[in-house]
Amino acid sequence: TTIYSDDPVKFDVIPLFTPEHFMKVSTKDPFKRKQLREGLKQLAEEGVVHVFEVPNGVGNELLLGTVGALQFDVVKHRMSTEYNTELHMNSVSYHAARWLSDDQEVSDKLESSYSTHVTTDMEGNPIVLFDSGYALNQA
Repeated sequence: TTIYSDDPVKFDVIPLFTPEHFMKVSTKDPFKRKQLREGLKQLAEEGVVHVFEVPNGVGNELLLGTVGALQFDVVKHRMSTEYNTELHMNSVSYHAARWLSDDQEVSDKLESSYSTHVTTDMEGNPIVLFDSGYALNQA
């Protein structure tokens, strides 16, 4: 047993990594929309997945971003076992995502490009999705 009596120890927050793999997700049962959002919010808070609104999407779809492709299997399994919600996942062709500053001019420029898509994460923070490495380098 170790006892420490000096100043309280504060640990840094675990860093969030920029996603490199993306999937569009919806529930197989449209009445499970609330469970979908609650479950994905919990998994996002745990750092398992990033959750974004689908650009020009419908209400039952969300966009997931992960560092590795196997994280989608973890999401699917946990949503099934912990939230009794079966997911339907579709691959999307985004190459990268970056969070945006509050600079409206930058956001407008990126929205007008054919190879970028501006949307938000679950906290309402703006992000841009890039279709290719070329689009990312040109931004």
